[in-house]
Amino acid sequence: MRPTSHLVHTFVTALSIAVLSTSGAAQAKHPTNPLAGFDRWVDSAMAKGGGVGLAIAIVKDDSIVYAKGFGVRKLGDPAPVTPRTLFAIGSTTKAMTATALGMLVDEGRLTWDDKVADRLPTFRLLDPNLTRELTIADLLTHRTGLPGTDDRLWMGSRYSRAEVIRRVQFLKAAHPVRTQFDYFNIGFLTAGEIVAVVSGTSWDAFIRDRIFRPLRMESSNTSIRDLGETADVATPHDLRAGKVVPIKYRNIDNIGPAGSVNSNVLDMAQWIRFNLSGAKYAGRQLLNPATHRTITTPHMLVGADPTGSPVSYGFGWALGRSEGFNIIEHGGGIDGMITNVTMAPSEHLGVVVLSNNGASNIAGAVGLTALDRYLGIKANRLAGITPLDSVVATNLRLEDSLDGSRAKSSHPSLPLEAYAGSYWEPMYGLATVSVRDGKLVFQPVAFRDELPLGHWQYDTFRGEWADPIFGHANAAFRLEPTGAAIAGVTVEGLTNEFKRVAPGAVALSCEPSTPDLTQLAGRTSPYDSVDIGVGDRAARVCYSRPAMRGRKVFGSELVPFDTLWRTGANDPTIIHLPFAAEIAGIKVGPGKYSLYTVPGPARWIVVVNALTTQGGLTRDEGQFKNNYTAEVRAKEAGRSPVARESIPDPVERFTIRWDLAGPTNGDLLLEWETTRVRIPIKRAP
Repeated sequence: MRPTSHLVHTFVTALSIAVLSTSGAAQAKHPTNPLAGFDRWVDSAMAKGGGVGLAIAIVKDDSIVYAKGFGVRKLGDPAPVTPRTLFAIGSTTKAMTATALGMLVDEGRLTWDDKVADRLPTFRLLDPNLTRELTIADLLTHRTGLPGTDDRLWMGSRYSRAEVIRRVQFLKAAHPVRTQFDYFNIGFLTAGEIVAVVSGTSWDAFIRDRIFRPLRMESSNTSIRDLGETADVATPHDLRAGKVVPIKYRNIDNIGPAGSVNSNVLDMAQWIRFNLSGAKYAGRQLLNPATHRTITTPHMLVGADPTGSPVSYGFGWALGRSEGFNIIEHGGGIDGMITNVTMAPSEHLGVVVLSNNGASNIAGAVGLTALDRYLGIKANRLAGITPLDSVVATNLRLEDSLDGSRAKSSHPSLPLEAYAGSYWEPMYGLATVSVRDGKLVFQPVAFRDELPLGHWQYDTFRGEWADPIFGHANAAFRLEPTGAAIAGVTVEGLTNEFKRVAPGAVALSCEPSTPDLTQLAGRTSPYDSVDIGVGDRAARVCYSRPAMRGRKVFGSELVPFDTLWRTGANDPTIIHLPFAAEIAGIKVGPGKYSLYTVPGPARWIVVVNALTTQGGLTRDEGQFKNNYTAEVRAKEAGRSPVARESIPDPVERFTIRWDLAGPTNGDLLLEWETTRVRIPIKRAP
């Protein structure tokens, strides 16, 4: 199952259960004992849907009237699920991010209609008009026009939050902005980074201090790293080779604001109480009621249910109707965990269900059945639960169907070794294809897994990702017009084609050495990189953040290193060029160069040097002269004046960006506090 379908299906499934099962359902009077027999019904649902563990809490009239666990935390272990058992809540995190922004709106620090680029100056999209037009409200309603096919950019990748947002600039829009609903997780990541920039603290700290603590959600956190030694934690489960088995928790910190919260049903009941009380909790108004109404008001049409009633999206909430009742809900799912939160505001009623089998669709059915019992709706939700053996059989039939439709007698156009090499795509970065044990192996450098590929038909190969959550995928290779070589490869589930590049055309990595990674110990890394896409070639700039020595970045202290990479103003800024180019008019051949930037009152000087053990920003000309010894000068390729610009809002981190100006040229932008230095780079003919 691919990440996009895995993350979105819980949102869609819950709505589908609601509308399909209630179509034509009878509505009775409110029962006096709505939960009579409910436990037995849940046991039946668990048995039919292959549930492992599940917890439920029901809120009615601002009180928790029911909280119970069913099943076990982990198959093979008798430890039961309790109301205090922690689960990953997935995309139900999104409404928390919207609420955090609402608090900043209340404080007058931003508006829903603020332009994203005004709040995140480094934010760029492929279409400059969309970059200028996109608002915070667009991010929160999945109406950006960007397709929801980009989840592999973060899921299972090594990219940080900032790098994921930077790389989305290479994603082509599927629709004009505000014209169609496209579920887009990175939109909520971007919204969460706006929370961090505007508040001056991390999204994680903001959620903890402004939502968890006031709502007494004492067990909740925003990262699996915070689970620590907590004992009462559910283990995720999923199908592997036709059987439900325990799987590892996935760290999704790099998409945190879209889905990384972990919680239990008692804590989530407090979240429901807050939302059902018009953003008030324990007598304290945490959010302006008008702001809360904006969050839970339809802003984007998703579609219509079978009765013709609209299904819409607010800010992090799905909105629809069930037998005449307005429903606010959202599902969540990530690697073996499925969540559903459903509320009927007019009845002061809400239900949360947390489950730990990603292959089972019982969470939505259980939550809606609890709701039905209080609303007096008679609907057969059990009929909407898919037995696990049916899920397995469907998957097998799909694979058999695909296998039966391929041209088994066909052959690759070239020997396997001809497909091996380096491939590059600007959004995902560099990938390699190698030959191993008679198969091709596709390995994106930024991914934590690989795709072994056997021949499928013609120049298409097929295999299963090493991380089974991503399932099977085809890799279709494209030949050069002559048919003598491979031009590129398109891998199912990845948005764009990877084009074949010469060996060494892109630096493999700018990551620190293993000893340095050990010293980081989970803290913010001072290392970064930026790819320069010039025509069909790519270069890479590796740099650290000299402005950050002795300072904190979003609450995390940077630490010194004593191996290959260091922190400090003399760290090298290195450009890896696989092609001849002009850097600020300085002609250089393919190779690796360090860039020095020397301050000046109006224009700065950029110095290009083939010695890559030094370089980077300098405080003043005096410091530059002290560091620029005769040995270093002997390797100089040239120097040239470059433009300096002032930045109205200080940049917290030293950042290098690439501003593409034409098919073979662009500007390298170095931004540091209130200064921007613009270095033009042009590919030589």
